[in-house]
Amino acid sequence: MICNGFYTVFIVLGGFVAKGVGQILNPKQDKLFNISQKGNGIKHWLKDVSLKSQKEIIAQGGNVKKNLRKLNVAQMSGIAYSAIMLGVLLPKLNIWMTKKKWNKKGQELKEG
Repeated sequence: MICNGFYTVFIVLGGFVAKGVGQILNPKQDKLFNISQKGNGIKHWLKDVSLKSQKEIIAQGGNVKKNLRKLNVAQMSGIAYSAIMLGVLLPKLNIWMTKKKWNKKGQELKEG
């Protein structure tokens, strides 16, 4: 059985997927993102860049409907990633690892 901390990694990665999709939908990072400090690179993107909330999108004005749609797509992609990983792929991985462990134990019993 896989430890619970292992599952948490895939939930956290869902947030990065959401941010990545937001980056694809808004490459200039001017509509969907809050940027706490200027910078470049992955470290900056992981640490200083975050998706805006729906209230922040509404408050900034402009093309609110289009920007909200983009934000919703980004957020739903992160949720979908987490759901697929936790609901489909990780249970299959868990089953595979359990079978492998039991087959190994069976081999040890036959040899012993």
